[in-house]
Amino acid sequence: MNSKFILITIIITAINIQKLQAIDYSGLKQLLIENSKELQIKKYNIDIEKEELNIIDSQSYPSISFGFNIEKSNLLEKKITSTSVGSSSLTTDNLKKSYSYINLNYNLYSFGRIEQKKQKQKHIINVSSYEYCLTKKNLILKLLEYYYNLLNSKNRIN
Repeated sequence: MNSKFILITIIITAINIQKLQAIDYSGLKQLLIENSKELQIKKYNIDIEKEELNIIDSQSYPSISFGFNIEKSNLLEKKITSTSVGSSSLTTDNLKKSYSYINLNYNLYSFGRIEQKKQKQKHIINVSSYEYCLTKKNLILKLLEYYYNLLNSKNRIN
């Protein structure tokens, strides 16, 4: 119903009653493609699905994190600190220590699952592109039918 309203609106705005010869089908078709809300929605959905594919693709890359730490103990108290790493214990009495780290994390176990998600998303994009083309074709066919009826009516009048 919405597409019929758009088609009729485009045809009415493009027609000048005194100059029926000035109707241009290619211009009407271009206006229909530019102003169709259905086509715009389908195009936006394709763009969203492409961005979702980029998000899924980014999961296959490693993550990198950086860190830096400085610890300073009070000179008057000179406390001995103990740090546990796994099952061993480290005891230090340093007055000042600092460290930095770079962490590279790559999940090897989910690589196959990510590839499956990427393939599924590519299929979804292909289906959405097909639906866009099908909707565009149907709108153009409706416009062609209305245009034919209009020219047929013009020929009957003359």
